[in-house]
This record gives sequence, structure tokens and C-alpha cells, in this order.
Amino acid sequence: MVDEYGPFVHGLNKGGLEDIRGNQRLLSSPARGIAGGANAVRAYYGSFEKRQKNKNWHNPSKVYIEFMTFLPPYQHDPIMARWFMNEGEYLPIRITGIFYGSGKPWEIKPK
Repeated sequence: MVDEYGPFVHGLNKGGLEDIRGNQRLLSSPARGIAGGANAVRAYYGSFEKRQKNKNWHNPSKVYIEFMTFLPPYQHDPIMARWFMNEGEYLPIRITGIFYGSGKPWEIKPK
């Protein structure tokens, strides 16, 4: 049996939800601000419910993905998980939930 790591929560900043849902993967990208510019996938440790309470997330337009993965994160700090990888590489994930910052589950909008 293969170990699974998580849950983790990743907030969408650049869109791509349909690709993430369809392919069950997160794209590495350079860090913003003071975090440095290394290419990585970044996510918070813990469930969406736990992170929402701790981080006071309530923006109803922000989307968060709760997931598990078979790749262990690089251990850097107890709050933020990071998977360092080359630009354009993906972290394979298994989505366990998609939520708005308000806590409401994300729903597929009818066409």
C-alpha cells in the first residue's frame, strides 16, 4: 500500500480550476512576495475547516482545494507545505473538497 499525505489546502490565485479538477494535479509556480521565487506547489497543512478557522478565511469569491497526495512535502515549517519542482511540473493530487472562502462547498455552475 502506498502512503497518502494530507489533507492540505491550496488557495487558487491564477484560476485553472477545471484543469485541476479534470486532471487531479496542481501546477508549480514561483512564489509571490517575501516567500522567494522558487518554483513549487504551496498549500497549508490541515483540512479546509481547520484552516478556515485559523486563517479567518471568509471571502465568498476565493476558491480553496482540499486534497491528498502520494508525494511527501518538503518539510520547511509546520503551517505551509511545499513541493519544489521545475517550472511547468505538476503535483498529482486527489481532491477531497472544493470550497469558497465562506465555507460553502463549490458547485459546478450549469451552462
